[in-house]
Amino acid sequence: MRYVRACAALFLCLSAAYCAQNPDPKELPANRGSLVRGNFYNNPALSLSMSLPGTWQFFDRTSYSTPQQKQSDKEMLEKARANCQGALCGPVEIDVALQSAIGYAIYLSAHKLASEYQNRDRYPLRKLAETMSLGSLGAKWVPDGELTPIKLGGRPAYRLIIHNSHVTTAKGFLYVADSNGQVFMLLGVAKSEPLALQSALEGLRFTDTPIFVSQPETEPPQASSVESYPNTSDGLRRLLTDLLLSARNDDRTKLWSQIAEIEIPNYEDWFTHTFGQEKGKNLAGKYASSFKPSKQQFEMLCVELGKQAGEVSVEKVDVAKKYGVLPSSLDEYHANWKKTDDSAGPDSQPIGVFYYIDGKFRLDGSFREIQVLSANKTGPITLGKLISRVQPVYPDAARKLRIQGTVAINVIVRKDGTVSVQNVGTGHPLLAPAAVEAVQQWRYEPTTVNGEPVDIQTKVYVVFALNNPTDQK
Repeated sequence: MRYVRACAALFLCLSAAYCAQNPDPKELPANRGSLVRGNFYNNPALSLSMSLPGTWQFFDRTSYSTPQQKQSDKEMLEKARANCQGALCGPVEIDVALQSAIGYAIYLSAHKLASEYQNRDRYPLRKLAETMSLGSLGAKWVPDGELTPIKLGGRPAYRLIIHNSHVTTAKGFLYVADSNGQVFMLLGVAKSEPLALQSALEGLRFTDTPIFVSQPETEPPQASSVESYPNTSDGLRRLLTDLLLSARNDDRTKLWSQIAEIEIPNYEDWFTHTFGQEKGKNLAGKYASSFKPSKQQFEMLCVELGKQAGEVSVEKVDVAKKYGVLPSSLDEYHANWKKTDDSAGPDSQPIGVFYYIDGKFRLDGSFREIQVLSANKTGPITLGKLISRVQPVYPDAARKLRIQGTVAINVIVRKDGTVSVQNVGTGHPLLAPAAVEAVQQWRYEPTTVNGEPVDIQTKVYVVFALNNPTDQK
């Protein structure tokens, strides 16, 4: 393992040099991957891709070294290689370095593993990560916390956040994961404004079929069809499980395609036919105004839940009890999520209200994500209106990088109308702190059950748009 530690130590030392120098770009080996439009990195050897903030270029890290330093490094590596035993003694298959004009650098290296060392029961990824990260820090780099298990592109990985003790504004994000029979270490360092870089690294995508070592898939996800998702509680549960799998795999194209299938076709006709002319027209109007943002919010919910361990539960509604006699038959379902891990956020969340129409499940776009927390409170709910909304201040770093979007925040609205933030469900890390700071100052009218104020759990959305005259919403 000494060889690996020596390689990684050089890796981190050179990253520190980047914080003070700006070398000319040079060509790297063929397995370096490619940059498209200057900000989209793709490496076919590892089947990974990243969308990066700013404009990037390749550079040669050895340009930092004097001839004497290069000779010394070579001798150190040869000596370490001679004494190396174990999984990581193979050659470094990939060695890539990228830099951006706004003070970021990325380093990527990978070792080809013999087949015996790809068995994660005998050789856990954590052990490799400890060797490649914790065992490799030089004197200048200090961990911020411990090596942490995460999902990177839907796959098991480990992350170590570090800072440079000699350059106070410099911060690094180090990841270790598997891909295509190789174990790779990805390191991003930033002179300043590190959250945008962290978000880009953790937004990494694998372009081949994702592998879940701890819970391998025995069957591929089923395509959306009448036969795949029958008009039963289990049929909807299977559909939602597939949606969350697409989100977990970061397959946004497939997720959007699946979500497009849950829109109500000819909704005006369907609502009036099902609920009657007057009530149906009112419901159709609400659906028309709410479904477009609801689709985006539903996608964000899928992404949030896809990061958690948990289970979907579905209950079929007694429509006769809920609505009385209807002009037409109706199949309605309520879906919920129960978290089974210790991640931040609510232990349970409503997923949505669904109807079964024309052979497919359709989402009710007017659904509100509300849970009454006060015990033993049942009856008609009157939702409290938002009476004081503090606008978020658009972060300078996000504006500079042209970052915009929506942040979903899980909150508890108390009986007195004050707001307690539980966690950020999903949203860009450069936007999230400003959204949280604003939402904590919001005030609502109390929500009541049978006229009595109650605590509720809900989700709020804060939109950041650069085309807004005030740069905030």
